[in-house]
Amino acid sequence: MRNLIKSFILALTLTLAAPLAAQDFDVRVAAVQVPGGAETTGALRLANRGETQEWSGAHSPRAAFSVVVARNDTEWRQLWTDLSQPSPVALDTANQMAIAVFLGLRRTGGFAVEIAAVEDGPVFYRIDVSEKKPAPDAMVPQVLTTPYVIRIVPRSDRPVMFRQVDAAAAHIHIPNAEVEIAETWISDLWTALEEARGENQQLKYIVEQSQRQIEQLHRELRERCDPNGIGPT
Repeated sequence: MRNLIKSFILALTLTLAAPLAAQDFDVRVAAVQVPGGAETTGALRLANRGETQEWSGAHSPRAAFSVVVARNDTEWRQLWTDLSQPSPVALDTANQMAIAVFLGLRRTGGFAVEIAAVEDGPVFYRIDVSEKKPAPDAMVPQVLTTPYVIRIVPRSDRPVMFRQVDAAAAHIHIPNAEVEIAETWISDLWTALEEARGENQQLKYIVEQSQRQIEQLHRELRERCDPNGIGPT
């Protein structure tokens, strides 16, 4: 089943990420985004765009690129505990989930991670993430940074696929939890397709039966025609 899932995901990934130079799967990460604006509050940058809530900062405990998807209270609180901060708001787990993208270690300031696009599609909750870099001649703090961004987004039970759009290899990442979601989702999809195929076969049988009955009716009508060979209209 897992091989089937990987093959299915790969086919969909190639379709969704056609412009990319290369693809791979990474079971460590995933991400998601919705629109938002910004205001600065100390070291933690809070963005409020309409009803969208986003937080970002320059320092996190994660030195490697990674992403967290939080769908329940425990995961939401743990996310902020790892940042040594209390959760700023309550997560409405019935309608919301949270995505945290950690850029990893950078040698100077001026770097940031941004959610460039999001699509809650029919197959994946697809997210594009990009890295914001300082200009070559920019004056930046000479200090190690580990930028991150956290967003609350509409909840979806679809598997989350993260696409690092500005990476040289254009990597596609799907975490273990999302693979498990995909396994259930694809299994349900396969069942639905099998049922639809069965219904289509039944419909095909009904159509064929109807065609045969119409042909029989035409033959009977022709047999009842007058000797001059005038056929029914």
